[in-house]
Amino acid sequence: DDTPEGPAPFFDSGNPRSLLKLFLLLSVLSMVVILLLVGYSIHQIYGSQMIRDAEEDAVAVGQAILQQERGTLIARDAGGRERIAVAREKFAGLDARMRDFLQPFHIYKIKVFSGDKTIVYSTDPSIIGKVDSGNAKLDRVLKSGEVTSKLENKDKVLDLADEQRFNVDVVETYLPIRAGDAIVGSFEIYEDITRTRERVTKVVALSVSVLFAVLVVVFTSLYVPMRKGAMHLKRAQDELRETRDYLENLLEYANAPVIVWDPASRITRFNRAFEHMTGYAADEVIGRELSMLFPEASRSEALGKISRTLGGEHWESVEIPIFRKDGAVRVALWNSATLFAADGTTAIATIAQGQDITERKQAEEAVRDAHQRLSFHVNRMPLAYIVWDTDFKVMVWNSAAERVFGWEANEAIGKHSHEL
Repeated sequence: DDTPEGPAPFFDSGNPRSLLKLFLLLSVLSMVVILLLVGYSIHQIYGSQMIRDAEEDAVAVGQAILQQERGTLIARDAGGRERIAVAREKFAGLDARMRDFLQPFHIYKIKVFSGDKTIVYSTDPSIIGKVDSGNAKLDRVLKSGEVTSKLENKDKVLDLADEQRFNVDVVETYLPIRAGDAIVGSFEIYEDITRTRERVTKVVALSVSVLFAVLVVVFTSLYVPMRKGAMHLKRAQDELRETRDYLENLLEYANAPVIVWDPASRITRFNRAFEHMTGYAADEVIGRELSMLFPEASRSEALGKISRTLGGEHWESVEIPIFRKDGAVRVALWNSATLFAADGTTAIATIAQGQDITERKQAEEAVRDAHQRLSFHVNRMPLAYIVWDTDFKVMVWNSAAERVFGWEANEAIGKHSHEL
C-alpha cells in the first residue's frame, strides 16, 4: 500500500510528549486569556473611576459656578418664578469670568441649559440660543435631577483658548441646576481626561507586563518538572513496550502451545503452537468458550480442573485431551498459573502451557504391547530362557526354566546364579 500516512495527531494520549505539547498550548491560551481578562478588568475599573472622578469634579465646578453666578444665571419671570436666563448686557462679563474660572481645570467647554432645553450660555458662542430637544440625557436630568456622565472620544475640539485639539477623551457630565426644590436648568460640562487616560493605559500596560512575567515564571516552573517527569515516563513506556513486545513474541512464537482464558472461561490468547496442535486459527477461538477444545468424553473432567484454577490451583503436569478441528484428539501435558488483581484474591486470567505428548503416549503404548508379546512368546518357548543382569541376578525365568531347574519364576528372579 503506497498511500501516504496522514499527519500524526497533535495529541496522543499514550505519548508523554503529546502531554507536554498540550500543556504548552493550554499554558499559552491560559496566559492570553488571563492577560486579556486582567487587562480589560483593570482598564474598566480605572475607566469607571475616571468617569466618577470627572463627574465629581463637574459637580463641584457646577456648584461653584452656580454659587458664584447665581444672580447672573437665574432670573424671575413675570409670574415671579425663577428660571435660567442671561441678560444680553451681562453676557460678556459672564463669559470672561467663566473662562478665567475654568482655565485651571481640564474643562474645555460648558453649556448652560434652561428648563426648555435652550442653550442660554456656552463657551462656544455659536450654539447659544439653540434647543437640544433630542438629547435623552438632558431630558433625564431635567426630569429626575439625576447626574449623568459618559466617556466619549472626540476627533477634534476647540478648547477655551479657541485652539483646535485632536483625538481627545472627554467625560460629558449633565447635572441639574436647582432653584429651591425645582429643577430650572442643567449644566453640561466637558472635562478633558486624555492625559489621565494615557496614564491609565500605561498603568494597565505595565500591570499586564508584570503579570505576563509572573505567569511566564509560574508556567516555566511547572513545565520544567513536568518535562522531566514526561521524559522519565517516556523512557519507562519505551522499556515497558519493549518488554511487552518481547513477551508477546515469546508467547506467540514459543514452541510449546500457550493459551490464556478469563474468569468466564473465554479464550483470550492462543499462540501459533496451539494453532498447529489444534488446527484452529487464533481468530476462530478468541472470545469463545474453552469447552470447545475438549472431547465430549472428557469435557466435564477437564472443565472441573479448569474451574479449580480460578481458585488459585496450579497444574503440574496434568494430562488433558485436546479436540482438534479435524475431529482428532491430541493428548497434552499441562502446567498452569492464575493471574490475580491487585487485591491478590480476584482472578483475572489463567495462563497454561502445554506439551503435546500424543506421539510419546503412542510410543509408550507400542513398547508396552511389544513387551507383552515378547513375554508371551518367551513363556511358551520349549527351551529354558534365563536373563541375568550385570551382577548375575536373575531377571527373566520362563516356564521351561521352571520345568528344567525346578525353581518357580517368583523364587528364581532376583537370586544370584550361585544360589540356584
